[in-house]
Amino acid sequence: MSWLRGMEISVIDTETTGLDPESSHLVEVAVVHLTLGVGEPSVAYSTRIRPPVPIPAGATAVHGIADEDVADAPTFAEALPDLCAAIRGVCAAWNAPFDFGHLSAEIGRLDMEPSGPLAWPWLDSMVWSREVDRYSKGGHSLAAAAARHRIAYPAHGAAADAMVTALLLPRLLRRCWVLPAGHWSDIESLARWQEDLALRQEADLGRWLLTKGQVRSDWPWHALAGVTPPSLALPEPRVRVGADGTVEEVVA
Repeated sequence: MSWLRGMEISVIDTETTGLDPESSHLVEVAVVHLTLGVGEPSVAYSTRIRPPVPIPAGATAVHGIADEDVADAPTFAEALPDLCAAIRGVCAAWNAPFDFGHLSAEIGRLDMEPSGPLAWPWLDSMVWSREVDRYSKGGHSLAAAAARHRIAYPAHGAAADAMVTALLLPRLLRRCWVLPAGHWSDIESLARWQEDLALRQEADLGRWLLTKGQVRSDWPWHALAGVTPPSLALPEPRVRVGADGTVEEVVA
């Protein structure tokens, strides 16, 4: 892992008006600088964003940002130059497809592409957490991972979330290094291995959801990789029972 030492990483976190990038907008974005193995991470950029739509009450209940909090904030177009200027090295996030997807959608509305400092691939701390802590209870939200590593913080603020992600990423990478991944030699091979992990994790979660009677509808890593998701569907019932308790149909 010595080649990773000194790598510059920009950890990004966003807060939004909703979950769907196509219909949601940013209300906050932050960048934390991390140099692996050297010094401590630091907040490099943080700003509220004034979206072109009212912030739904449900979103405010999550991140605490209301319309009055962004009344004097810059629009995304106004903030974008400073955001790009704050990014150095490789981008990273917790659940990177979410933040990348929302930033890409906002940039697309400006008739631009997420190139340069914001270009994919990003490192995704959640993928590494799912790998090294796969048997841990409590799930793999940022808050759950922080609790496992005894980090206390106020969740769902962009600067705090980005800082916690920056604190977790080196710990997770160090633990992944002992797994069968000794072929890592550069950021490209690291990104390829991360993508392979993420695709497997999405497929595994899809199969697990089937055992709960649910069909997965979102496949963000498969979409980013241009890979067709596995064909997963609920099995046809063998027996159908009517409301009165009688057997209506038996499927062979």
